[in-house]
Amino acid sequence: MVLLRKSIPQKTNLQTAAELSVMQPVEIMNIEEILKASIRFREAIEKCQNSLGLGFGKFPKGSCGDATPLLGTYLIELNLGTFMYALGSLGSHKKGNWCSHAWLQSGSIVVDITADQFPEVSEKVECSSCYQCRFLNWHLTPSS
Repeated sequence: MVLLRKSIPQKTNLQTAAELSVMQPVEIMNIEEILKASIRFREAIEKCQNSLGLGFGKFPKGSCGDATPLLGTYLIELNLGTFMYALGSLGSHKKGNWCSHAWLQSGSIVVDITADQFPEVSEKVECSSCYQCRFLNWHLTPSS
């Protein structure tokens, strides 16, 4: 049974990734194992990205929406927890600094295998507490 959801349920009034962390049941997870599995998954994508289709052509840039649910399914199949697909945005269309991004979240744990598509991120894979990550102030996008 796959518990990964494509987006945040519309009926919630969540605004930020920090609020999502309290919505999900807290599970005891091994962050190191999640990180190792996520790195292996990212390396596999890098080896065959040109054969994966248009969404992976410039991986990791612009690939978060396609890579994130695949990673979530992989982590679930490895029994490393249940994960929610989180889609967020930051900035303003008017100011020309708006961007969106997708990542996995389980309780307060954030997992992102396309983090380095942003210039301020040096790590290829992020697996950390939501309270220590860069998504803390991102606004979640509810499903339609």
